[in-house]
Amino acid sequence: MDVWDEGSQSFQSVAIPSPSNGRDVGSDAALPPLYGGTNVTFHVFLDLEHPLSVPRWVKTGDVDDWLQTIFGAPLPGAKGVGVKQEDGSESALTKGWEGKISVMDPDPAPTLQNVLETWATNSIIAQQKDRELFLKSHLYLQEKAGDDKKEHDMDNVLEILLRMIRNDRPLIGAAPDGYHHHHHHHHNNANSVHPILQAAVGSDPSLIMNQTHPSLAVLAMFRMLQQTALKYGGKEAKREVDDQVREIIKSLPPHLINKALDGMFQKWLATHGGPGSSKGGGAGKGHR
Repeated sequence: MDVWDEGSQSFQSVAIPSPSNGRDVGSDAALPPLYGGTNVTFHVFLDLEHPLSVPRWVKTGDVDDWLQTIFGAPLPGAKGVGVKQEDGSESALTKGWEGKISVMDPDPAPTLQNVLETWATNSIIAQQKDRELFLKSHLYLQEKAGDDKKEHDMDNVLEILLRMIRNDRPLIGAAPDGYHHHHHHHHNNANSVHPILQAAVGSDPSLIMNQTHPSLAVLAMFRMLQQTALKYGGKEAKREVDDQVREIIKSLPPHLINKALDGMFQKWLATHGGPGSSKGGGAGKGHR
């Protein structure tokens, strides 16, 4: 244990008093008996002039993960296993820490709503009020749009992922007229979409025409998950599927999410006559 020494103005390592090392437990009032069932009160003071940086585990509350990086796996105290010393014995100092330390108010994990709102604040396309209107009308369900915890339009949320998959590849409905090469023609003809994909996605031809075959397959799998969950588990199971999909999309790299949202927003502006559309004049810039 390190103890502050006023004389040297530095921390000095000292042995913790215990009967096993022959030191009198009560010989030094400055050294608390860190063993047994004794309750110890620590008085902690913040150095406002030279503050320490906040460790990640303090912000997230992942104390046991931090202990694992310090002491190695398995965690100290896990199933009675402590940290082995050179002589093969378990260290009393590091044994049993798992689950003993907790952060009372860690930062909550960011939600998809946080990600969307951060994009609306930081994007430079058009004005922030336009971006917020886009989220409200396009990515949040209207009846829930005023709630603090907003319900998402999952088809449009999934479009974030689908845009990444499509990238700049030609869409199913974008095959040039007169393109008749027998080897490739069926890959670019909307009529060549397999009936399984058509049935899974639905009968809306515009939805199919605006996808590539890989993105259409992902959309079909998403619809299949929703339908299967609803069939065997009801609305609660479908809600769980939607929650997991939101978590997956939220975990994607922020710059890819922002790029996809920018593209979706620009398309929305074009159809709503906002800044940057053919109806609304030149491209607008954000106010930031």
